[in-house]
Amino acid sequence: MQDRPPSDFSNHAFTIAWRKMTYVWSTCLLIFAFIVHIYGIARQWNNPPWSQTKSHPVIEIIFFFFMMFWIALLEGCQISLVGLQGIDLEQYKHSHPRAYAALKVCHHGPNVERFLVGRQFLLLFNGFLVSKVGGAGTSEFYIGDWHWNSEATDFFWSNSVLLMVLLAGFAQLVTQLLAAQKMLGFLNLPYYALYTIVYPCLLVESVGLTHSSYLLKDVLVRIAGIDRSTADPAKQLKKNFLYYARCIMSVCAVIFSFVFIVKGVAYRQTNATEGVGWNKLPTPAAVILSLFFLYLIACSEGLQVSALALAAVPSHEYKDKAPLAYRTCQLLFAGRNMQAFLVGRQFTV
Repeated sequence: MQDRPPSDFSNHAFTIAWRKMTYVWSTCLLIFAFIVHIYGIARQWNNPPWSQTKSHPVIEIIFFFFMMFWIALLEGCQISLVGLQGIDLEQYKHSHPRAYAALKVCHHGPNVERFLVGRQFLLLFNGFLVSKVGGAGTSEFYIGDWHWNSEATDFFWSNSVLLMVLLAGFAQLVTQLLAAQKMLGFLNLPYYALYTIVYPCLLVESVGLTHSSYLLKDVLVRIAGIDRSTADPAKQLKKNFLYYARCIMSVCAVIFSFVFIVKGVAYRQTNATEGVGWNKLPTPAAVILSLFFLYLIACSEGLQVSALALAAVPSHEYKDKAPLAYRTCQLLFAGRNMQAFLVGRQFTV
């Protein structure tokens, strides 16, 4: 007698009711987050990276939404540009001209890898600006006679929990979920991905601050014993003098940043050990937690790119040579799990 398959409760009445209820309360939370942060910007309780004496709240609100919109495009384009590798572009040249132009440039040579590196830096930079323009610049929050206590202020306002809800629920996840279902259609929307996303990301990568990631990737490939003989030579980066000069500059920048931040956390010079509860966190534990979060982010980013790239590959091709990848993909691509993974991964990151 064969073993019975594990029970699937995804279509159970309770599961469906719970999912519908999450749509309601998460939408209410998103609206509340909008009210809080737009109100904070309007009252100039935020912390923009410029002097507010010569600024105006309306300009800052417009800039806030502009950066959120750019973040949304960066997230959606990553899904589409990575997921559409290997397709025959020429058959979409006339039906999807904007998508064709972006894919033609991004899929030329090593540009996908370069795009991913530049996009990540540009995404983090935009997220930094959003956290400054929309983040807390005061230690208390109130609307009229409604004053928040210190615990609520620290959690929702000072630690930017509501801002995380805005970034994930409003900016990042909508375009990710849309692009995951309609990759080609998303790239063909009239925001001209070639000029607003692809070229800016390649330009940021060409500066060289993130070239250390290429060196680290090569080291990990050697450690893991991955066979690179089957890799497409046309997709390999040209490792000339300029490449190694950028790598040296990037390694120096990374080492300096790492020492600077770890020293700041260890000597309680950052906000990692500030606030209710966090002020009791020992500095060694704060350093370990910081490194763990970096590791978690790195794994989450790599897993998303791998899942998108394998979505168009028949699973029988890697079932035997990569059994763990096969089992992971079987779980990811079952039912609505891919959408659930994108949502959970983004909020975790």
